[in-house]
Order: sequence, then structure tokens, then C-alpha cells
Amino acid sequence: MVTIIRTTNMVRLSFLRALLNDAGIEHDVFDNHISALEGGIGAFPCRLVVANAYKLSAERVLDDAGEVAGFVMAVDPGADYDSENYRYFESHFRNHLYIDRVVLADSLQG
Repeated sequence: MVTIIRTTNMVRLSFLRALLNDAGIEHDVFDNHISALEGGIGAFPCRLVVANAYKLSAERVLDDAGEVAGFVMAVDPGADYDSENYRYFESHFRNHLYIDRVVLADSLQG
């Protein structure tokens, strides 16, 4: 897992999670229960995390927040990625870039 953003703003966190959900990117929030220890003052940020395989896609979605044209989810050789199709490429090709999905906004689809 890799942290893609840290924030103490729960509204922003909710918005970013909605973007990732819409893009089909699995994610989790770490440290969201720390407020029980800190007294609710918001001193400790929550971490929005994704699996390493989703890092670039998630960063792209968040960078374009609200203006997403689309994204490509690509996986490098040797990655720890649980996909039968990816494993096929791993076993048959030495050097490849596995494209898991291409997503475009509805307005850009033809």
C-alpha cells in the first residue's frame, strides 16, 4: 500500500474517496480513528492509500479532480498484481507493459 494523500479535512477526504470509487480504484483510509486518542482536534491527518499497482491511476484521478478525461491503468513487469491475464503476459513475455483498463469520461466516448 502507498499513501497518495494525507489530510485532516474530512470533507475533502470524502470527495477524493468518491472520485476513486467512481474510477473503480480500490483504496482505504488509514488513521481515521486516531481522533479518539487526540480528542478530536484534527491534529493527525488521515492517509488515503491504494495498492502499489493503482498508484499512478489514483494520482492521475486526484490530480484532475473534477476534470477527469480518463486514465489508463498499466502494470510493469514483475509487479505483485493479482490478475490471471497479467500472469499470462508475465509467463509469455520478458518485457511488457500490461494495460489493465482504459477509462474515458462519458463525454469523450464515441
